[in-house]
Amino acid sequence: MLSTSIAASQTTLPKLASDGSNWIVWKTHIQILIGVKKLAHLLDDKVTHPTKLELFTGTPNATDTAAYETTIEKFQEFDQSDVEVKHFIMSTILDTLLIKTINCATASSLWKAICTEHKMKTKWFAVEMLCNLQNQCCSETDDIQQHFGRMVKLQEELAATRKVIDDIDFTSIITNSLPPSYDHVVSSAYSAAITVDKEINTDQIITVAWQEEFSCRQISSGNSHPTSTALFTNPQKQSSLK
Repeated sequence: MLSTSIAASQTTLPKLASDGSNWIVWKTHIQILIGVKKLAHLLDDKVTHPTKLELFTGTPNATDTAAYETTIEKFQEFDQSDVEVKHFIMSTILDTLLIKTINCATASSLWKAICTEHKMKTKWFAVEMLCNLQNQCCSETDDIQQHFGRMVKLQEELAATRKVIDDIDFTSIITNSLPPSYDHVVSSAYSAAITVDKEINTDQIITVAWQEEFSCRQISSGNSHPTSTALFTNPQKQSSLK
């Protein structure tokens, strides 16, 4: 039965966000959880419902009766599994989406409706997030640690929509987001990379801008030294930035 899987996963599986920001992650979780129970076929709109045999008009023999009972059992098993999958999906979506899909009779029709709803929404979300990332700007008075944290978070959210920003592009975006007073340290970092015939990467920009330049400014103003830039380069620790 799927019920055990539902009970165990519903406490950790987040609801599908109204803006579609976690669509890819949510969809993957749903497919895996239902696939583990070997019920993934119920999400396919090409799967047909088992045919329910008509009642016998005459006196059935033992073979007829056994065949009829087997068919009825498969019919009921399909219905029960379908309701379980449908219930699981509905329990992980918001009421606004539930209202739009409440008339879907089967799990497959519900799944198709949700996929259709979010296919275009995810594309628009990715476009908006990319624009937001490219428009990030750190002022002379902003905390650069928080600034980098926001940018890393935006990059992760974009990745969740399958829009992956490669390191070269992300390095360029980060560089362009820095205030003019950081030009000298950034220019030096780029020059050093060119000297050894290498592309400068995100880690290096973060190191010179935050760990070196920003930390020096903090120390000069009497503030404590910022924490290690490993927070930005280690995905398991990036949550500390939020």
